[in-house]
Amino acid sequence: MPSTYPFQLELNRSLCRLEQSVNKELESLLEKAYLVGNEMGTPSDDTNLGRPYVDDFISFVSKFSSHSGSLLEIGAGTGFLSKRLSEEGWTVTSIEPGTGYQPQWISNDVDVINDFFPSAEISGQFDVIVFYTVLEHIKDTKSFLTDVKNYLKPNGYIFLAVPDCTLEISNCDASILLHEHFHYFTKHSLLNTLIESGLTGKVYPSEYGRCLYAVAQISLEVQIPQVSNIHLVEYSDYISGILKAQSKLSSMFNNWLNKGQLGIFCPSRLLNLMSPDNDFLFYDDSPALHGKFYPPFSSQVRSRADLFIDKPDKILIASRTFGSKIKTDLLNSGLNSDIILISDLL
Repeated sequence: MPSTYPFQLELNRSLCRLEQSVNKELESLLEKAYLVGNEMGTPSDDTNLGRPYVDDFISFVSKFSSHSGSLLEIGAGTGFLSKRLSEEGWTVTSIEPGTGYQPQWISNDVDVINDFFPSAEISGQFDVIVFYTVLEHIKDTKSFLTDVKNYLKPNGYIFLAVPDCTLEISNCDASILLHEHFHYFTKHSLLNTLIESGLTGKVYPSEYGRCLYAVAQISLEVQIPQVSNIHLVEYSDYISGILKAQSKLSSMFNNWLNKGQLGIFCPSRLLNLMSPDNDFLFYDDSPALHGKFYPPFSSQVRSRADLFIDKPDKILIASRTFGSKIKTDLLNSGLNSDIILISDLL
């Protein structure tokens, strides 16, 4: 697998949706990665980091449906969400292509179909189908959602979650742009994506973290995606503004590094805005990342505790969602470094 790969962004005007332009080589690389199975961000698992996301999504599902009947989870990852849904009373079928999650399936005591969706191993239809942070990974959302509908019972519900890219788009922040994400959703573009596929639904902001949740059913009438000139202009401005933002950050990084050490907290949010030629220090709260590397960067990911040992001159917190809380916690713990939020810069 290459450490770097070109990235091209485009605008789907019919859906008012930002998309990554892909090719067969990139699709092949991503398929290899998904067969291994890994979550670069916060995994949906039974940890202090992952549990609140899962609990919040289950709370959302509970607002619209009872805790009984058949449920299919697509892209089950570690299997923790499937486990929790089963504990809530659902009869759960799970599917996930990544073989690397097998130890977690065992520890979570869930049976998972190890395959891509759709699969011949899935039989029947379901009262509810869920997929958590999956749709942004799907190149052809219309075909995917059409397949989903084929497994949904009449009057059944679809519940899904995607990253909310609204703030990043409005601030010309390129940190959301990842090769494994084909689409960058706002409330408007997610609704259009559902409508295009013959679904009717509503979109809500998550109460924890920063996701968009949607609840949808099969539409009984033909609807047309709504094109918004305001959104089209904003997305076009985002595409043109990314290079300016990258140049601004690059100049800041070089200036700070010339004066001392620079630590990046939550570095996965800034990988496409940093140069591997710079000597950054990486920090993250996820134990699964500690001691590992983000190719092509040479800095090992350190823990929060290591911050108090290394004491870099400046710390840039790259999380928009939890940045203010992390900064407050670090200051209250006595860290004397100069702490900057990404929201202060972009």
